[in-house]
Amino acid sequence: STPLCNMGACLTSKYRYPDDERATFYDLHDKGCTVADTAMRALTLSQLEKVLAHIQRRCEAELWTGLRFGDVTGYQVVPGDQQEGAGGTRVFLTSDRVNLYDTNAHVITPATKSRACSLMEIMSRGPQKPVWFVSHWWGEPVADFLTCLRQHAKDRGLGSWKGMKSAIEQLDQNDPHFLQQDFVPSKRACYWVCAYANNQHALYGAVTKDPKATSFYYAMCLAEGTVSVVDTTGVCFTRVWCCFEVYTSLMDQASRRDYRY
Repeated sequence: STPLCNMGACLTSKYRYPDDERATFYDLHDKGCTVADTAMRALTLSQLEKVLAHIQRRCEAELWTGLRFGDVTGYQVVPGDQQEGAGGTRVFLTSDRVNLYDTNAHVITPATKSRACSLMEIMSRGPQKPVWFVSHWWGEPVADFLTCLRQHAKDRGLGSWKGMKSAIEQLDQNDPHFLQQDFVPSKRACYWVCAYANNQHALYGAVTKDPKATSFYYAMCLAEGTVSVVDTTGVCFTRVWCCFEVYTSLMDQASRRDYRY
């Protein structure tokens, strides 16, 4: 179909996804768009919740498996599994323990295969400027990741509580995921998450030799602040990208403007 272009983005009108993609990922599809600027591919908390709901719908029902390294206590090992490289073991997954490596394999890459685009571009209708940049490690469970961002939205006042007199602007009242615990996020609860913003089929454009020429840095330049999602063992602080993001937030962005962390 012919894309309808507006404000630097294209709305993919009546895009026909293959039957298998449409059947599997119907709960993630919106009208779809093409956003050339990766830094403008943020997702609202509402959209992030839909990713988790999708994982919960499919994971156990389809017997998802994933690779784990080191101790696999609490996991059911796939029968006949042989250790794969560096001690990795293939295990059956539960939705509460699915991480972004698993999500990329089971959701992001197959959901975007026919268009070879980012997940954001099948879930959205146009560019979405990040309010918050998310620094985190792909190894933490997606469910824990969402728990942290829900709390962050409350702590930063990115919404309101149901029943309060103050109006909540631009809210999709039909989205059931946001009525949890009576807190209703606004569209300012908008987060840039690399896994969903970058095109996982073509990462050469997002990750370059110069960290300041990456989509990560450009997204931080657009955002109003950074939130670090710290996993239970603090692995995120051993990752060079996370260290770069924290350093950039505190020593670069915060030194030049009102940037929050």
